[in-house]
Amino acid sequence: PAKPPPAAKKKPDPQAELERAFEDAGNDRAALARNLEDYLKRFPDPPRKVAIYRALLESAMQIRDNAKALDYAERVIALRPDDPSMMLFAVDLLENAGGDASLTRAVGYATRVLERVEKATAEAKPARVSQAEWESEQKKLRMSVYLIRGRLQMKRKKYDEADNDL
Repeated sequence: PAKPPPAAKKKPDPQAELERAFEDAGNDRAALARNLEDYLKRFPDPPRKVAIYRALLESAMQIRDNAKALDYAERVIALRPDDPSMMLFAVDLLENAGGDASLTRAVGYATRVLERVEKATAEAKPARVSQAEWESEQKKLRMSVYLIRGRLQMKRKKYDEADNDL
């Protein structure tokens, strides 16, 4: 008699597994982080990778693990290189970490944000915002980023660069 074929192993559904990772954690942030990290090991390139990294970043911030938060912020930036809010978040974490290497990376992110602001055109303006309001917000943002970058350059003892920004 012929053997019946072995039951085909059902391939796990990434979306269902992701939902299970959230459900199993309940309100426990540390458990959620563990579940999501495990999920990423099993599904290294899931469709909602940025959202997962953001959830891991949030969990790391809640447990005050700045190194892990920075790691996930930089993973988001790698996938979304035009995300100025994430870059400024990374700048803050890097500045708090201190050290020349961290400050140099922070300056790099601040420069990228500044370049993005400088290149912004009126077409990027949301329809609900007047031209004058948009221009005013762009000026405020540019000023803030120059201030941040100047402060970082001062900490790096790059006084000429700091002077230019400030």
